[in-house]
Amino acid sequence: MVGDLTVYGTSGALPLRTWIDQLHRSLHLGDLGRLYSELAASWMGIVAAAGIVLWIQRARRTKNPTAMLRPSRKHIGTGLRRSFSWHASVGIWAAIGMLFLSATGITWSQLGGENVTKLRAALSWETPAISTELAGESDTGSADAGGAGDHSGHEGHSGHEGHEGHAGHDAHAEHNGDEAGTGQGSTSDTADVDPADFDMMLDMAHGVNIDTGAVEILPATDANSAWVVQEIQRSYPTKVDAVAFDPTTMEVTDRVDFADYGLAAKLARWGIDLHMGSLFGLANQFVLFVLAIGIAAMVVWGYVMWWQRRPKHDPTRRCGVKPPRGALLNAPWWGTGVIVLAGIGIGIFLPMVGISLVVFLIIDVALGVLARRRERVTD
Repeated sequence: MVGDLTVYGTSGALPLRTWIDQLHRSLHLGDLGRLYSELAASWMGIVAAAGIVLWIQRARRTKNPTAMLRPSRKHIGTGLRRSFSWHASVGIWAAIGMLFLSATGITWSQLGGENVTKLRAALSWETPAISTELAGESDTGSADAGGAGDHSGHEGHSGHEGHEGHAGHDAHAEHNGDEAGTGQGSTSDTADVDPADFDMMLDMAHGVNIDTGAVEILPATDANSAWVVQEIQRSYPTKVDAVAFDPTTMEVTDRVDFADYGLAAKLARWGIDLHMGSLFGLANQFVLFVLAIGIAAMVVWGYVMWWQRRPKHDPTRRCGVKPPRGALLNAPWWGTGVIVLAGIGIGIFLPMVGISLVVFLIIDVALGVLARRRERVTD
């Protein structure tokens, strides 16, 4: 080993990336910031799905729906039409990425992530986890459900095996030598471990199922635990095999191979690495950068169109015409029932959506009551 450098998480993030990661995850505001991020991730998927429906409805009414896939040159410099053309054409492409980011991001969320974990467990879609117990058999649980125990530094990130992808999600730090990390468990003291043991365990692992240079080596946390050598290559082809050794007998006590993962577990692994920008390297990161710019532009165009639609001939009205009240009550009973049931179901599965819907409903009812009172006073 030439030297050592403290990094965070199995992704090997340095302090700057760790700071950015925490900004993305919680805005450095703790649990309050995490809940805000969950609220944004939850609604982003819903807004994207609604946008796709509106785009399809609009495309069906046009004579050339494929023209809506790109900005129209006919409306250059014509205000609202130009903004709408850009919003619609960029939005239909960005919506695909928004749905993906929302779905994968929810798995890390504080409230909704727990429901994702329960759903995956009920469908047997869990990710296999290596067992370090010397006297027991291989853990039949998942890395997702075990995230709180195996990665306690994650502050409760639940639901997805990709939680170790975010910097700082592990309680232990790695020391990078020849691309091989020597991880320190939360209850072990690597100062008492002979450095030669790491080389020995790595050599033994190469003879079992470890065939990549990017690895993490976790020494036994106590006399009843095994050493673990696991691959941490998140790029494609994915290499996340793991093997556990009894430090006394030097026998293999457990092994987990990515090739043996179920389809759902593999898709989850690839999905989270795609979300993190590590699956296809620089190309992956470039696509995510362009997607981020597109999402930001969509927000700007939305506000611009809201402003452009204002009634310019009436200076007393600063906003566009609001949708008429009572639309849901005037809808067919089955339509209202479907919307209500869907809202309840989504609100339960995604608690931040449910909470915000209740708040929106209370505010809307209050505004409706105030509007009716003003009408009676005017009359």
